[in-house]
Amino acid sequence: MLLADINVLVNAFRKESADHERCHAAIEEMVNGDSSYAVSDFVVNGFLRIVTNRRIYRDPDPLERALAFAETYRNQPHAVVVTAEDRHWEIFTRLGRAAGVTGNLVPDAYLAALAIEHGCEFVTCDQDFAKFQGLRWRSPLN
Repeated sequence: MLLADINVLVNAFRKESADHERCHAAIEEMVNGDSSYAVSDFVVNGFLRIVTNRRIYRDPDPLERALAFAETYRNQPHAVVVTAEDRHWEIFTRLGRAAGVTGNLVPDAYLAALAIEHGCEFVTCDQDFAKFQGLRWRSPLN
């Protein structure tokens, strides 16, 4: 099962993104495909935080437009919402220690642990995820 990163959703949504077409195609394949895919509310929340942020975009998206995209992605019958469960903390701390994470890499370790815990392949544009041993991941940019 695939689990998308925040950056994939942002790039799929924001048409001015240099990676828009490839990320949009990846999300379209998940939403319109037959295979189940994983959704994290942590990711959806991060997507909403970024695309509506005036500090990031001169013309941020209105919340309603961003919510419509997020709900289409999140609420498909074959979308499985995954959350941190019993093994998450152990996986998270192991990954964090092994990769020496600090600062902005902490949420990356959280998402890597979530993907590992649920047996997902993580879809991201961020090469930093290569630091997490045992994480299966791919980039829509390749």
